[in-house]
Amino acid sequence: MGRYVIKPTEGSCRTRKRIGRGTGSGFGKTAGKGTKGQKSRSGYKQRAWFEGGQMPLQRRVPKRGFKNIFKVPYQVVNLKDLERVKEEDINKETLEGVGLIRSAKKPVKLLGVGDIQRILNVTVDAFSISARRAIEDAGGKCITLEIPRARIRKAKAAGAGKAPEAEQPAGEERAFEEEQPAREERAVEEEPAAVEEQASEEEPAAVEEQAS
Repeated sequence: MGRYVIKPTEGSCRTRKRIGRGTGSGFGKTAGKGTKGQKSRSGYKQRAWFEGGQMPLQRRVPKRGFKNIFKVPYQVVNLKDLERVKEEDINKETLEGVGLIRSAKKPVKLLGVGDIQRILNVTVDAFSISARRAIEDAGGKCITLEIPRARIRKAKAAGAGKAPEAEQPAGEERAFEEEQPAREERAVEEEPAAVEEQASEEEPAAVEEQAS
């Protein structure tokens, strides 16, 4: 079999649509774009969400509320759920192992729903006031892992208005400290010379006054 025998599959190749080649072709004159209008011009592009100039959907629907960028999405655990944990020391890995939270990598907050009768040392990201009080009253400890990022952002935003103090490089401080004693020594050496010059200038003047 030679190369000249091989043919493409039927229907896989089609001839190109040739437009603007005369009215007899069926695609001459307006080249299939119709008469005038925006769509007949070159460079026309229509977005999928364009509605012909009427008020688009994203502007018609009402908007309410806002999205809090400082919100921390806590995984919530209640006090009554801690009864499922047998260990005395509880952390996020322990809660994940029991199935109370989905992931130990995300922040966890302990709420005070329910009661607890045994001593527990709980280490999570945040505690409600009632949960902390219940654990401490039972003789346990509440250990907070870290400050939520939202509070850190707020603190940074509050301190952004204050002008930071200019820090002097350590090298310049040492140079200044080394130069200062040398300047003081020069001042001490120059003072007696200045006093002697002043005294020598004043003596002739005093002699002349006495003579007159």
